[in-house]
Amino acid sequence: MRISNIYLQNRYGPFGYIVGKTAQGETCVYAWQRLATPDTKISLINSRNALSIRLRLCDSVASEAALAATMMNLSVDVALSSGSWTPEPRELSADVGAVNAPTAPRKS
Repeated sequence: MRISNIYLQNRYGPFGYIVGKTAQGETCVYAWQRLATPDTKISLINSRNALSIRLRLCDSVASEAALAATMMNLSVDVALSSGSWTPEPRELSADVGAVNAPTAPRKS
């Protein structure tokens, strides 16, 4: 497996992934991302929440770009006592490297 050197970002920010082939010839992607709420007072004992996402996806036909698209299309809907963690995804920006600016791997 190799770490992708392509910068990827979905509506929640950047994520990393590695890609490789199994002995059976399947392409596999292992992706990770950490999402965190803003520093707000949710309760007396909790002012911030975080979510760690890990994805392992293998397919014998799909390309690296197609497998990475699963993380690109990620949508999180988690309810907290103060309401929804991410009520609606924010608008996507054209600024590469800025939050909400998806960047996908080249199609192979």
